[in-house]
Amino acid sequence: TKEVSKEHKPVVGIAKFGESAIEIGLRYWVPTKSYFKTQYEVNLALYSALHVNDITIPYPQREVHIVSSHS
Repeated sequence: TKEVSKEHKPVVGIAKFGESAIEIGLRYWVPTKSYFKTQYEVNLALYSALHVNDITIPYPQREVHIVSSHS
């Protein structure tokens, strides 16, 4: 977005390795007053780029079995 500083280059990298995920970290400089607006725009652009390139984000799934016992 236009709010991101041209003087300080954005930094993108692996922030950490989760239990079943690789967490990507994004760091960019914007004025405080537009932080959240810019964050939402950057996140949407990242999500759109993943979608356009057929990269899906798997969500954790749990299988639940209900066992009933009759006394």
